[in-house]
Amino acid sequence: MIAPLLLTGCMSVRPPVAQLGGIQTKEEKNYTVGMEKTVNVGDPVAIRRNFFYKEVERSDRVKASNDFEAQVKFPATAPVVYRGQQGEELEVVGTTTVDKKPCRIVSLGVARTGVPAGMLVSAETDQPVGKGVGVNAVGAWTTFTVSFSIDRPDTRFPILKRLEVVKDKPYENWEIIFTGRVGENITLVYREFTPDDLAKPAFYQNLTYNLEKEKTFQFRKLRVEVLRVSNEAMTFKVLSDS
Repeated sequence: MIAPLLLTGCMSVRPPVAQLGGIQTKEEKNYTVGMEKTVNVGDPVAIRRNFFYKEVERSDRVKASNDFEAQVKFPATAPVVYRGQQGEELEVVGTTTVDKKPCRIVSLGVARTGVPAGMLVSAETDQPVGKGVGVNAVGAWTTFTVSFSIDRPDTRFPILKRLEVVKDKPYENWEIIFTGRVGENITLVYREFTPDDLAKPAFYQNLTYNLEKEKTFQFRKLRVEVLRVSNEAMTFKVLSDS
């Protein structure tokens, strides 16, 4: 049962809403045609990313910029102590306005009396505003009789962002990794990423090219001249990529 210790000072709280940005273009390659470059085993020889995307803000989650310890205190009960780690994701239960400034309510757990506890984080600076919040007996969030402290007030809690690829537009996202030399052969791995997961390869292919007679190789549109190669490294030039 929630103790009746938070009966006044109700806040107007809105549920978090994801925001979708406008269409942007991502164009990236890690080489320059005609320029000499050296890579070690495990490094990418070529990276090509060219697609259209929208940036989606996940306003229901934030990520801590560093380790921190926060305390939310209510009358006549033990404080809620939350020890967070750098990179940890925390739930945003809603947004509100405090002193005419937009804030997010970040959940920090539940007190022994059953009262949900949280902290207010500025939506403008992503930093705590120095106020704790709890849910009162009628189910509303309030700062009344709630105290708050955090050992690292400079900790930032930005909302999570992700990329959403526009699938009805041209898409290219792949890389070729140098994996070593076996005799007169060089070995590489081609990895391709789908619009549904930009971080996890959906397809890969092992490549082997013999350099005994020909010091160039071509994979699809990419043509590469190998200048020097050992078991640990390869020096090359991209001759063309279109």
